[in-house]
Amino acid sequence: MNKPTALLIFLSAIMLVSCKKHNNDPEPPEQATHVVTGKLYGKDFTFASGKASREIIDFQEEGFEIFLSSAKADGCASPDENFHVIIRTPRKVGKFPDYYAILADPASSDYAMFTDGNVFEVTSISGNTIKGYLKVTDPERNSAIEGTFEATICN
Repeated sequence: MNKPTALLIFLSAIMLVSCKKHNNDPEPPEQATHVVTGKLYGKDFTFASGKASREIIDFQEEGFEIFLSSAKADGCASPDENFHVIIRTPRKVGKFPDYYAILADPASSDYAMFTDGNVFEVTSISGNTIKGYLKVTDPERNSAIEGTFEATICN
């Protein structure tokens, strides 16, 4: 075997070993594939209906306010207060860690806004439908919801 071939084989082996996952590397967290479920202010929450409004958000950026409810709502005709989870995102597909969700307590006028440590993702926008994923956890308010959603774009 000549020197250039041996060097190429040696370098290929190094690349293969360096790209191999180490046993102590943490696995990336898996995303839930079920609809949004969990606890909202201590009460069971299972996503049943959603709507989205096109809005101008931070610094004149085009975005969505996405409203999620555990009740079957009348789509775009339902008042915003019937929805207890509100997500604000840009109007494009992607993950948006710098945007927020609001969790409203169904039993009072209390609400909490979340940004840090939570996950908001728009997975597709097609026609009048937006699909996404969210994970929000707030132990202080006995709230933790996670899963996928689909909402009708109303305007």
